[in-house]
Amino acid sequence: MNITFFIGNGFDLNLGLKTSFIDFIKIYKNESSDNEIIKNFKQKICENQELWSNAEVAFGKYTADFSDADDFLDCHMDFCKSLGEYLEKQEARINYDRLQEILPKLFVESLSSIGSSLLPESDTIRNTSFYTFNFIVFNYTKTVDMCLDLCSHLFTESERQDGVYLRLNGISYPSVLGRSYHIHGYTDKNMVLGVHDESQIANLKMFLGRDPEYISGIIKQRANNFINMNQMDKQCQSLLNKSDYIYIYGMSLGETDILWWERICQWLLRDKNHKVIIHAFKAPPEGNVRTRFRMFEREIQDRFIGYSNVTSPDIQQQIQVTGSNIFSPMCNLVNSQIGFFNETIPV
Repeated sequence: MNITFFIGNGFDLNLGLKTSFIDFIKIYKNESSDNEIIKNFKQKICENQELWSNAEVAFGKYTADFSDADDFLDCHMDFCKSLGEYLEKQEARINYDRLQEILPKLFVESLSSIGSSLLPESDTIRNTSFYTFNFIVFNYTKTVDMCLDLCSHLFTESERQDGVYLRLNGISYPSVLGRSYHIHGYTDKNMVLGVHDESQIANLKMFLGRDPEYISGIIKQRANNFINMNQMDKQCQSLLNKSDYIYIYGMSLGETDILWWERICQWLLRDKNHKVIIHAFKAPPEGNVRTRFRMFEREIQDRFIGYSNVTSPDIQQQIQVTGSNIFSPMCNLVNSQIGFFNETIPV
């Protein structure tokens, strides 16, 4: 059984890292610059910080304030460069050397908490199932990569060959921890930050007659085509097609990633056994009376399907929303290092 995680910034936030756009903007707006265009850009951010809480959407709308594509490109590049540097400083708060034993154990424990929602109903299938976990990462940090890397060092060679055993609902299942795919690049390489398509760009005229790379730099799929020589988009789409279950964690289901929500809906349509689990941090408690939770779940389902042109109502039954945080064993790990090692970690 192939389980693919779609990992968003919520993964890093759960660790205790301050990696939201709002966290970054607090620092970025105060950074000095000799470029008057960038100074003015930062002033605009200060005037509308709520808009810039989603910088990808904001960049599409902010094109309306420009008449020169070079000026816009300078601002976009400066923002991305500073964002990468900021995220690297945040990730440096995690002492991977000191966590090389506890971190992979917490990671495996987290995966083991997926629960019965992912398990086949047949006991015969349960006893023979082999689980493969892969991760499509929308973050620029390498936190997921490091978890997988440390797992490969923690387990013995025979364990890695035979499969790491995860306990799901009290039963051990052989499982392979696969790899991570950085669809939007890294902090220092191939960073993709932009919108879904031209409809999300307020001022298209600014790019007329210019090199195609100007506008492609802020349209995600085009940016991938230009800079990802390893055909990352195709690899991720192939992984999606081979998946049995998709688990979306720490993602806002925003409009700038419509491409992937469309692809997942088409994937659901192809096989009624395909299933999507969407983790929602702000989900109401399920409790004994599930009315409010069901209303919340229906809203998420409708919004998710609404991003696609799929009209079949049946796929709604294949989309499950949960407020349960499967990565809770890793929650606030950055500050927990103090407890592990009895030392203060600078923030």
